Amino acid sequence: MSPPQGILRLQVVFRKMKNPMHIFESIQGLSIALLLYTSSCVASADVITFPNGATLAFSSPVTPEEQEKLGRGWKTAVYSNSDGQRSRLFPLEALKSLNGVLFDDSYPLRISPTGRYVVIDILRVGLLETGAEETARIQSRQYCPVLKTTSGCLVSNETGDLCGGEWDKRDDRWIVHGLKYDTNTPMVQYQFKKANTLWKEYSDDKYRSVRVSIRDLISSNLGIANLMACDPPKADNRDSYKNIQIELQRLGDFEDSAYISRELGDTVPSSMAH
Repeated sequence: MSPPQGILRLQVVFRKMKNPMHIFESIQGLSIALLLYTSSCVASADVITFPNGATLAFSSPVTPEEQEKLGRGWKTAVYSNSDGQRSRLFPLEALKSLNGVLFDDSYPLRISPTGRYVVIDILRVGLLETGAEETARIQSRQYCPVLKTTSGCLVSNETGDLCGGEWDKRDDRWIVHGLKYDTNTPMVQYQFKKANTLWKEYSDDKYRSVRVSIRDLISSNLGIANLMACDPPKADNRDSYKNIQIELQRLGDFEDSAYISRELGDTVPSSMAH
């Protein structure tokens, strides 16, 4: 990135000056310009680094036209752990044609005192068709998912009053001033299904006339990457993950099927690799 024009002009003027006072004033001006330059870089930073070395990177900002309708924000957020393993947040709800998840950047991320958790502000947006003679309206709702920075697991995805809280100054406890009930547990306690429960629910449902979709169950867990980040593969859930992988492959979802295979340490067929 090249320095701003103000710095270049000060450099030229500095070379031409002989009066010490003028030089001192120019140095002051140069320092101010550098400070403003540095601040602008920090303010526009799209990668957040946590104390444990993990990062959260935002990309694909909304277009000016989308911003007029939705506000400021990003379309993509990717978590990377300290080893460089990456996973995308809300991959099944990518923002397209004014439908999906917008990562709001109107407010700073709220990181807990230890850096173990971070609260992310998102908007779930969608076009509401109101009738043939009426213009479709955009509806949105704010959510505040909590990311566990050590694993990339989204442990919760609350909305409403809970999103108006903040971290306690001393420990990782979420507080909402004015609310008398426990506001911490709904935010930091894992609220989704684990692999064994998800597969059992899907398997038991196959005998019913109306069957739940395996994709819907995975979507309710915020995606396969989130399921595996929150419930890592181990001896007692490996069979469930393998069954989910086989079912996804049968249904033609080769991307998620391949992801499970890689996480299980299996060889991924070239037809499934992306």
